[in-house]
Amino acid sequence: MKYSAEFIELLPSLRRFSRALTGNQNDGDELVIKTLEQLSRGRMTDSSESPRKILFQQLALLWNGPLGQLLQVRSHESESLRSVDRNLAKLTPFIRQVFLLVAMEGFSVTEAGTILGKTVTEISAALQRAREEIAAQVKSKVFIIAEEQLLAAKLESLMNDLGHDVIAIERTRESAVTEVKQNHPGIILADVRLSDGSSGIDAVNDILADIEVPVVFITANPGRILTVPKPEPTYLITKPLKEDQVRAVVSQALFLGDVAHRIP
Repeated sequence: MKYSAEFIELLPSLRRFSRALTGNQNDGDELVIKTLEQLSRGRMTDSSESPRKILFQQLALLWNGPLGQLLQVRSHESESLRSVDRNLAKLTPFIRQVFLLVAMEGFSVTEAGTILGKTVTEISAALQRAREEIAAQVKSKVFIIAEEQLLAAKLESLMNDLGHDVIAIERTRESAVTEVKQNHPGIILADVRLSDGSSGIDAVNDILADIEVPVVFITANPGRILTVPKPEPTYLITKPLKEDQVRAVVSQALFLGDVAHRIP
């Protein structure tokens, strides 16, 4: 089969995507196996596309056909879904695919359109709808660690607009660690540079010794933060703040429920 070696390398990301679509790994793997079977028979939608696009496009075709409908019914009847899977199941199948392709798998809007056979306008509209529906599902308590007053005020305003409750704003590592023990947040937004010369990364790492919580770091130098030891998984917001990015990243972190793990 053409591309077979490339397909093997791409299987982990395809399994992740399929698992998120179906709600569990067994159904997800069934969908992946059927995808590979179809491709082994030469049923490729467009051999000029990259192997990654071909894989995801074929899987999407199956998900939007009779097999996908069967798996969707099976998913709705399951009582053992994780919270993130229950959240995803509340999105319509098309909106769910768009969100996962763009937000989780990193495809561009144009690439997602190619995979799903939709226009850029349709994909953009679905992505906006996904963000709105996700924001409505994930109301939370927000803990802000930020040196700059203007930055903190902007973040607070954006979080309030999304319906979240900002429970504290701290400017130093020490005060953040002390205050968070009094207020267990649903998410932490942490500026990398703090007013006492310490790092928001260090403050978050101290906090994660006691609680589990999703974390979003804010930085003017995203390239640098990706290369230094830090709690994972890492969600990033870049300075200067862009409102759409802040809303999308915070909603995604809460929706996926990826709690950060401290540096050993």
